[in-house]
Amino acid sequence: MQVTSIKRTKRTIRCTSPLLENRPTHSCESGEACAASSSNQKKLVTADEVVQKIESLLNSSILVSPKKLAAVQEADGDASSVDVKRAPYIVKFTLLMMRRGKIELISTLRNFSAAQKGLFGQMGTVTVAMVKTVKKELGSCYRINRNVSMTFKALFTLYVPTEMCSSLVIDQPSLNLSQNLLFTLLRMDQGAVQFPAPNPCQNIISIYDSKEDLLAYVEAKELEVELMGHLSSNKFSEAYECAFRAREILSSYSEESRSKAASLAMPLRRFTAFAILTRCVAHGAGVLERQKKYAIAISWQRFLLKTPELKPFCTNSRGALWDRLALNLDAHMKEREEALQEIREGMEDGVVADKDKLMLQDRAIRISNRDFLERIVLMEPVKVSFC
Repeated sequence: MQVTSIKRTKRTIRCTSPLLENRPTHSCESGEACAASSSNQKKLVTADEVVQKIESLLNSSILVSPKKLAAVQEADGDASSVDVKRAPYIVKFTLLMMRRGKIELISTLRNFSAAQKGLFGQMGTVTVAMVKTVKKELGSCYRINRNVSMTFKALFTLYVPTEMCSSLVIDQPSLNLSQNLLFTLLRMDQGAVQFPAPNPCQNIISIYDSKEDLLAYVEAKELEVELMGHLSSNKFSEAYECAFRAREILSSYSEESRSKAASLAMPLRRFTAFAILTRCVAHGAGVLERQKKYAIAISWQRFLLKTPELKPFCTNSRGALWDRLALNLDAHMKEREEALQEIREGMEDGVVADKDKLMLQDRAIRISNRDFLERIVLMEPVKVSFC
């Protein structure tokens, strides 16, 4: 999350949120005092006052100062905090479309700067100058402290756990769950949106015993979002590192916490850190298949399928995991007998759905009947003369 600075201009901002109507009011002794107090409630907030609020947020460490943010960007090479859509000069200079997304604009600017020649013919030497120009156009930029951001994400998770579920990022890797929720709430507050709207629980979800359990779930979601972002960019090495980290965290949990999460009802298990981390490990097995590391992928799939403690957290994906395991053993490792044995175990798995068992049965038929298929014999073409 990021807040850009507001320049000191004569422009004013009017607070029109209905949420301000419920704030406490002071008693008035006369009608004139009440009228004065009502006029004070409608007072315009100037840009100078907003800047003072930002400075107070900086002093309380809620926001990260521009100097610290620049140091982090130089150390990590992170340019994601630069909102290039706020730099029309750069966009016009590089002949880019303003309607493109933030990630696409950053990628396009990087590719554009890497392809340009410098004064002496060097390639990629205008990147620093372009970044300086963008920062000059933007002014000072601020970013919310990560600890504060995680606290708000935890509150959002308690408020609407379904809208903040990281599984939504699988189909849309660029989706920002917190930003979408805040935008929807803003539109609802303005009366512009009635449906679709967030689906808050009638009762606050109460499956977390402590703040640590809730933050562990939020951290697991952040890890899956990071993993899916790397997958969407074809950064398989970084995605594997995220999956490996998820497996280490999953193995470090105590048996007591694992059994407590497994004892929850099926709809509530997906809101635990175990379900998210198990899904991250499954993503890691897919990453290993893309890297053609089939032996390691098989070990990861067997870890998910044959660890009894993880069985309650991957019930919907066990059929697909058994099928991928049999495919890797048969097609890539040439272990036909082992593939048939794994299919047999998958058919005996009581959690696997009937449709997945039918898929495993079809694969077993294809594997067992391979030696009995007829070979296609191509006949020599016969030359035909029409004379």
